[in-house]
Amino acid sequence: MTRSKDWGPEMLMYRNKKSLIVHAVALGGADTFSCGVKITKDFEEIQSSNFLELRQCKRCATARPLKTAGQLASALKKLRSER
Repeated sequence: MTRSKDWGPEMLMYRNKKSLIVHAVALGGADTFSCGVKITKDFEEIQSSNFLELRQCKRCATARPLKTAGQLASALKKLRSER
């Protein structure tokens, strides 16, 4: 069984440079992660993470990811392209 190393194509992942906790934000732009933590220079964007299930922010994993109009537009565009 292969474990997922990413949150999915509609999400961007960022890792805290010190704690290595991985946060997520929906495509479309926002100044905070899904959990509400502000995106700062203390985080680096990543494409995947080994042991993601252990390192992912639990609040990001359960939060509603669409917070801005840009994020909603990106999600709707993805849904249209899947049809």
